[in-house]
Amino acid sequence: MRKVCLAVLLICHVLFSVAQHAEQARVLVHALNYISNDYQYAVADGKVISKLEYDEELEFGEAIIKYHRLYSGNWQPADSIAVGEMVNRLNNLITAKADFKEVSKLATETKNKVITASGLSIAPVQYPNLPNGKLVYKTECARCHGYTGNGDGSDGKGLEPKPRNFHDNERMLGISPFAAFNTIRLGIEGTGMEAHPMLDDEQVWDVAFYILSLRYQQLIDDKVK
Repeated sequence: MRKVCLAVLLICHVLFSVAQHAEQARVLVHALNYISNDYQYAVADGKVISKLEYDEELEFGEAIIKYHRLYSGNWQPADSIAVGEMVNRLNNLITAKADFKEVSKLATETKNKVITASGLSIAPVQYPNLPNGKLVYKTECARCHGYTGNGDGSDGKGLEPKPRNFHDNERMLGISPFAAFNTIRLGIEGTGMEAHPMLDDEQVWDVAFYILSLRYQQLIDDKVK
């Protein structure tokens, strides 16, 4: 009996360690996803079109190298080496003000490689509850993003960049539930978007799917007009 208990404890410890290491990789995946979506608002035709956005991209370019060094120690060596080469190449592209399609493609490929190498979970374990997501949104998000999600909350005034308008179809089009989950969980360093570590996974998934649902109502309203 004692041997069985010890075996169970060992298995639990191993599973916890695997989950913990995978969760650390979320930071790297989050940064790569941000680059893949938002680099287009920083550079166009080899020129900086927004200094604020480009400065953020440069910071993320340096950060992905640091995150890879910190969190890839338990991956398969071949995976760690491959991702290391990819993040360095991506950082060089950002520094060189490369074309958005090239940067986004490499960032997405690197993100997918990290997810596979780390075993990070990218989907909820149960169907999201949008009414619950709305409740979480009102409590945790509305003060900056606004009660209806238009980015006009009282606490968001004066923030730069401004809080995201969840009804902006163009800016929201490239954001997946997984990307929204990571942003809510981790925040965005250097901006007013704070991390929400106090929320459990179920709450984060619920609010992630809720904010992504808002733009569809806007699209319906636009068609009716």
